[in-house]
Amino acid sequence: MPLRADGAGTGPYGRLAADGLRYGPALRGMRAAWRHGEELYADVALPEAARASGPEADGPEFVLHPALFDAGLHALALDGLVKDGSGAVGPAAAGLSLPFAFGGVRVHTTGVQRLRVRVGPGPDGQAAVELTDKTGSPVATVRSLMLRPLPRSGPATADPVTGALHRTDWVPLTESVRWRAPVAMARWGVLGTAGTRLVDTLAPPGSGVPVYRGPAACDASAAVVVAPCPPPDTAGGARDQAAGLLRAVSAVRQPGFEPGEALPATLDALVTAQAIAVRAAAAEGPLVLLGRSASGWVAHAVAERLESEGAAPAAVVLVDTYPPRSRRPGSGALRDDVGHAAPGGGIRPRRP
Repeated sequence: MPLRADGAGTGPYGRLAADGLRYGPALRGMRAAWRHGEELYADVALPEAARASGPEADGPEFVLHPALFDAGLHALALDGLVKDGSGAVGPAAAGLSLPFAFGGVRVHTTGVQRLRVRVGPGPDGQAAVELTDKTGSPVATVRSLMLRPLPRSGPATADPVTGALHRTDWVPLTESVRWRAPVAMARWGVLGTAGTRLVDTLAPPGSGVPVYRGPAACDASAAVVVAPCPPPDTAGGARDQAAGLLRAVSAVRQPGFEPGEALPATLDALVTAQAIAVRAAAAEGPLVLLGRSASGWVAHAVAERLESEGAAPAAVVLVDTYPPRSRRPGSGALRDDVGHAAPGGGIRPRRP
């Protein structure tokens, strides 16, 4: 049964606009829509206005044009206004609903400018969407689509949404308001020789990160200097100077990875155990937490716990890399560890 709009010359988009959902010329791609039982069907094409505003000739092309994809879902909004079994559209019965969350999205074909759309029941009461070309070949599929109702709005302002977490409001800007410049991040440098793998990874050419050949070359322009262990140029007096610059580094083992070792019973137990271990190893003075790979969230949780106890770390550093002599990515499991550093240092992950 076709979904049509009442009134000569109204059209589906005129009816949607009358109910609070207005689409511009570049988004009016729905040509026709039907309902068959619990399924919706639509014929959509990319509007000329959307083609004219597409990527430049030398720019990237859309895998699936967003205006075309959005038009494929307009039948859902139009169907929300159907008041009876006649297929005619009238005063909103169920109300307008808009796409909110997508799951299981896959694109099979690119460069399509016309679609046939099928929307049917999906998992957990959500909708499933199938997009094909004019031959019926798959273009894209959406395993689950969650909808949310469009709040009712008047001619000028929207009604308050009861229980909404965020609302939009206009605040007049007075002359007394003065914009504050963003807080500058502490400048950091690297100790080593430019052109080596480690230094070029931490201070890529053109990044502006200063590189110091030795401890004696470090100046006040860098608040923090990252150094390899052992540091370069550590002969004679330079060794003593380097020792004065470096800070002790400790590793805190993450429980549950040894054979037969049980995982912590709760997340709170894990964070508590890690926080106690960090404070015991750090003794006193400021510390820096470092987490590698998935252990980054543990480092954040431990930092939050320490802050609540009045011993907030000076920083949290996240590293997403593989330690020396470890298996390469994809060849096997790697054990994620979290550690801590004593005053001014950083966490060093344990090797698998």
